[in-house]
Amino acid sequence: MNDWLQSAVYYLIVFFISILLYFLFVLMIVHIKSSSIEKRKEAIRSKYHDVMDLYSLAGINTFDKHRIFRTPLGIMVLDEVMRHSSAERIQEIKHLISESSYDNYLRRLLRSGDPMTKIFTVKMVADLNLKQYGQMIFEMVLHETENSDLQYHALMALSQFGNEQALGKIFCNDRFTQKLTFRSIQEILKAYSGEKSRLYWILLDAPDLYVRRICIKRIGTEKIRRLGGFLTPYLNHSDYNIVIDTVRALGQLKYREALPEIEKLTEHFRWEVRAACVTALAQIDLKAEIGYITGGLFDEEWWVRRNAASAVIQYEPIKDIVSYVVRSDDRFAKEILAAAIRKKELLEYGGAR
Repeated sequence: MNDWLQSAVYYLIVFFISILLYFLFVLMIVHIKSSSIEKRKEAIRSKYHDVMDLYSLAGINTFDKHRIFRTPLGIMVLDEVMRHSSAERIQEIKHLISESSYDNYLRRLLRSGDPMTKIFTVKMVADLNLKQYGQMIFEMVLHETENSDLQYHALMALSQFGNEQALGKIFCNDRFTQKLTFRSIQEILKAYSGEKSRLYWILLDAPDLYVRRICIKRIGTEKIRRLGGFLTPYLNHSDYNIVIDTVRALGQLKYREALPEIEKLTEHFRWEVRAACVTALAQIDLKAEIGYITGGLFDEEWWVRRNAASAVIQYEPIKDIVSYVVRSDDRFAKEILAAAIRKKELLEYGGAR
């Protein structure tokens, strides 16, 4: 029995030592490979800087002489170089590429079957603002809808180019399969370099609710008041999230023409809409809308009362509102108003100190 146990322990030790040695070997291989790649990247990076320095000092373009630039690793390093370069340096890289035969190589990469190669190429093309590749990137977005990373970078490139026509065709196409998150689309539209008001106006007709909601939000955030009239129809939309976004945007725009519609929405069945309305009315005209705003203090939902109290304490004379609420029999309205007044006093006292 003891011999059997000793044999079992021996084989277990050998087994675990073998596993440990195997993982150590794998880690060594990975380390050696990573070190080799880093050394190659450093060598390519050095060559890029040598070529750029020569071009900057003597106007001599030797970009075509380095075949290593025309490799996936060369593309990766160029992307890294640009991310750490000044605007002036990036302009030099753009001239180097435009004055070389690199153009044909970039076109071949954009037709590559490797998604990562395409992503690196698209990012580089966008950073260099090489708008001549816009049509290829546009077709890439339409035909390669399964890869969300590629879709994101391709759309970002078109946005950085300010390509209104391409973005309009893509987002307004009801057959286009959009796999991006709400935040990703926000980043793409925020990066748009063209006339944003025109793009937002076009995309308000997009079949994707995400896209429409983001446009509505951007119109409010960027204070594009001339588009306020195009937002008001969305106050009657069946999706309450769009109604909320529209109310908030119109409040940010201080769009007085929407006041009658927003006043009606203070009785909406969704408390989120009522809460947004109270804030928007205060932004547009606190004095004229004080009746509707004060009414929010008596709402059954805490967030509506909270928004109403935050708005009401900016009204002068506040004592009139306090007297009205004190005379009421609503304990919650009294409590939320008292809390808002205390908070305001504390902030003012702290600021005075």
